[in-house]
Amino acid sequence: SFSVSLSTVSDELYTNHGEPNGYLSRMVAAEKNAATYAESAFDISPSRNIWSGIPDIILYKYNRETDELQKVLFGEVKYSSNTSYLKQGIRELLEYVYLCSGTDGEYLLDNPYQSDEIDDRIEAVLFTKQVSEEVTDESLPISIVEHGSSYAPFSNSETK
Repeated sequence: SFSVSLSTVSDELYTNHGEPNGYLSRMVAAEKNAATYAESAFDISPSRNIWSGIPDIILYKYNRETDELQKVLFGEVKYSSNTSYLKQGIRELLEYVYLCSGTDGEYLLDNPYQSDEIDDRIEAVLFTKQVSEEVTDESLPISIVEHGSSYAPFSNSETK
């Protein structure tokens, strides 16, 4: 699933005393009221999702015997060498990785804000037009692949 409902985020924002607190709860209130007001003013039913998106590339590998997800690749394509646009691509890519959930509603990645690593079942790749010679992704939990380069997904996979 590549969406997060407003109600899910809203439920997570309340403290033990039931009082909204801080930036995120205010943003949820703004989104919730904007949807309600737009429905009243324009007689439309706006989306009740606070976030949604879909990666440019999704590859996944299942174990046919257990029907268990073994690997998934999220790819975002930004055919540019503009670093601001590439940064936007990295942000979008990480949104997909951090916010993607399975059919059971559970996120694929646990606690991304507590670690800068990505689960070894997940590959995240930014495909670009051209990057500077100085750019390296060796220390990053994502890969950056320049146009014309080859990339083999799941190459370090021992699963069948």
